[in-house]
Amino acid sequence: MQKEGMALSFPDFKDKYRGKKVDFHSYSSGGKDQCVDIVNFYLTEVWGVSAIIGTDAVNFPSKIKSPLEFVQETPDTIPEVGWVVVFKKYTGLYGDPGHIGIVDEKTDINNLYVFEQNFPTGSVCMTNRHNYRGVVGYIRTVPSNQESMSEDKQLQDCLADRSKFWKERDEAREEAKRLANLLAGVNQVLDSERTLYNSYRETLAKNLDCENTWEAIITKSASVATLEEQKQALEDKLDREEKQHDQERDQLLEEIDQLKADLTQMKADHAKEVEVLVKRLEVIEKKAEQQEEKQQQFDVLRSFIEAVTKVFKK
Repeated sequence: MQKEGMALSFPDFKDKYRGKKVDFHSYSSGGKDQCVDIVNFYLTEVWGVSAIIGTDAVNFPSKIKSPLEFVQETPDTIPEVGWVVVFKKYTGLYGDPGHIGIVDEKTDINNLYVFEQNFPTGSVCMTNRHNYRGVVGYIRTVPSNQESMSEDKQLQDCLADRSKFWKERDEAREEAKRLANLLAGVNQVLDSERTLYNSYRETLAKNLDCENTWEAIITKSASVATLEEQKQALEDKLDREEKQHDQERDQLLEEIDQLKADLTQMKADHAKEVEVLVKRLEVIEKKAEQQEEKQQQFDVLRSFIEAVTKVFKK
């Protein structure tokens, strides 16, 4: 905030001191180029008020006078560019004297940009990004009534934006939670399907008596298909031979019946011829028995083929 008659605006002030080390007042060489030095130059050159000498940064709020006022830090406070921000001791960031600087552009609810000196220790004047850890409050000039109304409106707008931000954040969190639950359900279904898939593959491998890999299963399946074709060809051949055997057997049985009939008739007339016919009959009957034995062999072979087929189907 720039007042009438001031020599420098905040942008001009930054241009003047950026990249430099400055000392406003020191009681000893150990107190040179401190954070309070750049702030005292800011008080005198931009705000046109008296410098605050002989105190630590954390004590500045207790030393200010009109037209300056102190604004306590709260979760709803959004500092304006040009305010002086005061930090207390914070482990790992600021020591017992605290720290002090000027709020710079780009500051928002999560990020605090500060034009400062001696942060990190020994550094020149520059702008650094902080969070709000350790902030006790802000020093500002007391605004006029018109400025105050404008600032109140800006504050209300900021609070409205902040409420909108938190609402959108909560909605985003709920949506993320819903999507996470949906994803968990999808993963559960995928795990179930994966279990069934692995079980199916394991069953195939077990039935085919091979390794539990798709490559081994496919290879073994192709081998089983080839054996099935060979088995079918063998069964077809057996069927043909069995049919031929049945025909020959039927013919032999018919011939036997005819010979028996002829023998009966000839016994009365031809005693000698009867003996010959009897021997012929014995030969034919023996041949018929051999045909029966061959049929039994066909049956045994067929049973063997069926047993082999059942093994491969497992």
